[in-house]
Amino acid sequence: MSIGVKIKRLREKNNWSQPELAYRLGISQTTLCNIESDKCKKIDFLLVVKVCQEFDVTFDYFLKNKKSSQKGCVE
Repeated sequence: MSIGVKIKRLREKNNWSQPELAYRLGISQTTLCNIESDKCKKIDFLLVVKVCQEFDVTFDYFLKNKKSSQKGCVE
C-alpha cells in the first residue's frame, strides 16, 4: 500500500476532508489530492513527519506493510 493511500485512509478514518487535512499540513488541496492518488511520486520527509504528528502514528507506519505499528488508530 502506498504512502498516499495510507494518508487517505487515515484522513477518512478521522472524517477529515481533503481541504481540512491540507490546511493542517500547510499544503494545497491539489498537492494532497496528488499525493493520495499516487500522482506525486516523491513526498517530502518533513511532510510525512507532519502527517505522523497529525494522526499520532509512527514513521514506521509508512515504511511497513499494511499491518504496521500505529498509535491510537486502528486500520
